[in-house]
Amino acid sequence: SPEHAAQYKYIENRCDDFTTSLLDLCKDSDETKMLLEYNPTKEGEANEEKPNKEETNVEKNWHMALYDEHKRFVAHPFYQDFHLDKMINGSNWNNYHFFWRYLTPIYAFILFLCFPLLVFFTSPENQTNLQL
Repeated sequence: SPEHAAQYKYIENRCDDFTTSLLDLCKDSDETKMLLEYNPTKEGEANEEKPNKEETNVEKNWHMALYDEHKRFVAHPFYQDFHLDKMINGSNWNNYHFFWRYLTPIYAFILFLCFPLLVFFTSPENQTNLQL
């Protein structure tokens, strides 16, 4: 409701401050990883009741922060280090090493050689000379 918008905004800012301060309190990457990879559904699995469908779709904290656009939290240097490590270690870069190391420079060199020809044949002055 509009009459409570200022209060909601205040609460939102306080929650952002709290979550960002949690990252500030982390001493090393292990603590950051433990905080960001916490998954609330893992805690509920010990219960005898099966969680409902909505509860099983809850992601880890780092997913929620990223997809729910918590910009201050995601912009924190500890989160950035965690996410970079997740991206690098989450994929097998050795499979791409040959391509990036050897084939990309060859493609760049070919493109470098072809660019002047492309400019020459597409220039307006040359188009009139070719038609004659």
